[in-house]
Amino acid sequence: MNYDPETWTRVRAVIPSLDVSTRAQLLDDAFSLAKAGILDYGVALGMTGYLEGERHFVPWRPANSALRYLGAMLRRTPEYGEYQEFMRHLVRPSYRAALVRQKGEEEEESLLESELAEVACDEIRLEECVRRAVEDFRQWRRQPDSSE
Repeated sequence: MNYDPETWTRVRAVIPSLDVSTRAQLLDDAFSLAKAGILDYGVALGMTGYLEGERHFVPWRPANSALRYLGAMLRRTPEYGEYQEFMRHLVRPSYRAALVRQKGEEEEESLLESELAEVACDEIRLEECVRRAVEDFRQWRRQPDSSE
């Protein structure tokens, strides 16, 4: 659903207080409209500002999909470096938080970590993600029959 610019500004201000499925749907709507040329990408990207504190994987899924598409479009342009910096700033806090699992939150945090690791390791090569992947691989090589 598209809104006038003033409403998008109000939505951006309240998005952290909305339920998880509404947050995900608003992100999906904003980026779908931007991709179709109906909404300025600045508005859609502005909607992602709250994601630094997002600790649920559901809103990250449409955001990651849209941001990876944008990254693919920018990959061979001079703006790609800015895109990667933007993504590092956006992803790093949630990625780090997902690594610190609390009792009873393990499954949801694991889903969030998986969602973020895809972007953190593959798309933006976040140093701590790559380092952890290398460590996990080395540990697996030492103990290939381990169930971990």
